[in-house]
Amino acid sequence: MLKLIIYQFQYSKRQWLGTIPLLFVSSLIVGTSLFGIASAIKTANNNASQLFQMLIVFGGTTLFFLISNNIRLLIDIFKKDYQLWAILGASRTQLSLLVSGQFYLMAVIVSSIGTILSFIMADSYYKFLQNLLGRDELPDLVITANIQSILLSVFIVPTIVGIGAYFYSSRILKISSILKPKKKKRKVTVTGFINISVRLILWLLCIGFIVSAGFSSNKEIIAKQSSIILFLLIIHILIIQSLSPSIQMFLIKFLMRIFPTENYVINTGFWNLLSNPSYLKSIQTSMSMGVTLISGFILYTQNMYSFMNTANGVLEARASFIAYLSAPIILIITSSISLTILSSNKDIEDIKQLKTLGVSRLQLFKIRIGEAIIHSVLILLVSVIFNLIILILVSFIGQLLGRSLVDISGFWQPSLIVISLLVIFYSITKGFYIFRDR
Repeated sequence: MLKLIIYQFQYSKRQWLGTIPLLFVSSLIVGTSLFGIASAIKTANNNASQLFQMLIVFGGTTLFFLISNNIRLLIDIFKKDYQLWAILGASRTQLSLLVSGQFYLMAVIVSSIGTILSFIMADSYYKFLQNLLGRDELPDLVITANIQSILLSVFIVPTIVGIGAYFYSSRILKISSILKPKKKKRKVTVTGFINISVRLILWLLCIGFIVSAGFSSNKEIIAKQSSIILFLLIIHILIIQSLSPSIQMFLIKFLMRIFPTENYVINTGFWNLLSNPSYLKSIQTSMSMGVTLISGFILYTQNMYSFMNTANGVLEARASFIAYLSAPIILIITSSISLTILSSNKDIEDIKQLKTLGVSRLQLFKIRIGEAIIHSVLILLVSVIFNLIILILVSFIGQLLGRSLVDISGFWQPSLIVISLLVIFYSITKGFYIFRDR
């Protein structure tokens, strides 16, 4: 099996290069965390140790879930190969081991490089947080390297990736569907129904708890209950994960009816996205979750701490945001980059077919730009829908405290920045594959 994994990896290594951004950033985060923890333990710096621990916990958990998006696209890319293996008698377990083995091998190579750079990152990361919180909260810390941290840094990411790849590929891969692919209508399973129901109930409980703050006149109680908004953000992310790509496909069809156009760029872009729900789910889920999380948190901190007149609390909130959420957000954005590269590899066959039909390179490029714009509009709409709820709740809390909203730039600035970067990177990556053989 090991020989087969190595052989298959060598044969398809060009496609696997698309996973490098996600794996490299993951190794940087894990290495930074491990070097920081080891150094903090030596100096008995508990605050520093906790900050670095949260980095690896939240980063590792996020990585495990993000792997599914990459697995989905890779299986789609290698579908013909897996069909051949299935015909030759390969089981789902063997195919899953093949996928996870290649992912593990790629992760080991990338992690070896990322570990070296993470030693430098650990010192820069800690000094940045130290400048925010001050030396009283975070005393000086000398980052040191040891063999245990290096070995763990090299193998933790491959282990998470390997286990995640096997878990998700075994769920996605079905021998019957590989051999005889059929279009099936989406069915609501018992598990899916329970997941959605639980998240909806939690959402209603959070809303109810926040609204109940209106029955209290104590500012401290109101502020404490308003902190549930941060938990509500997590619920919103889980809801986005559950509803994708259904919510995005609904929005696409809605936009097509509201803004009918005969422009071939927009029309082709719409239908390309609708025809590939797997890629739509992968990139939309990651980016929408990231933008919603950033926007919601900024909206809360911009106004809530102003309501309470706690200037130092803003700095602490920013530091907490960096410590707890920076790793997931960076991984989400990096995952989107990897997905774009992977999908570009898959596009090569489609590009050849369209060229044969007489579509020019310039027309193909325009279509890709159209797709990028549609992606951005969808991300913006999803984040606006969910963060409008956050904005209303923050405004409600402000009214209870006799204050008005201070700043709502967080409602649109993060979305604008992220989707602008997405359009630029998407266009460059897709354009490279279109024009590279000129």
